[in-house]
Amino acid sequence: NEWHNNPIEGSKPRETRFKSNRHTDPLAPEYVLPRCKLEKPPTPKFIRDGYTVTDIDGTVPKPLYPLAMRDTYNVHDIEGAQASWRPRHERARREAPPRDGLDVRDIMDEGFTTTRVTDPMNPHYFMNGMETCDDPIRTKPRALPKAIPGPYRSLYTDDILGAKSGWGAPPEKQPPPPK
Repeated sequence: NEWHNNPIEGSKPRETRFKSNRHTDPLAPEYVLPRCKLEKPPTPKFIRDGYTVTDIDGTVPKPLYPLAMRDTYNVHDIEGAQASWRPRHERARREAPPRDGLDVRDIMDEGFTTTRVTDPMNPHYFMNGMETCDDPIRTKPRALPKAIPGPYRSLYTDDILGAKSGWGAPPEKQPPPPK
């Protein structure tokens, strides 16, 4: 067909709807954002520092304090001075596995034996692995004096008139009854 005009551009009507190469899915959008490659700025070649005069004697001031200052705020050698520090008994309780308070197998199965000393006249304590006890010379009272053989007459009151229970005054010493 020689009357066809396909090879001539613009001789046929074209589509009037908008065409784009953009594909969008409103439920799962994918956006292609513009990108660029950043280049590092060139570093200048170091030739020399014209302001430095440290190679000349006497151009640098002497240090104000020739000795290093002590670190007075450091408290790492003091126990308990750090944040979130806990005493040893609290750390042991927190780090140990949980304890069942109603479990009495240690008492019922093996039998309970105590190492507690309950002698108030001669106490012994064990604290931090050391034994602490009273000094027998400075903490005990002096011994009683030896008993005197025979009766102890200073407590008898038989010779004192009126020092007996149930004693009454003789009738001649009593006042007259009221009328």
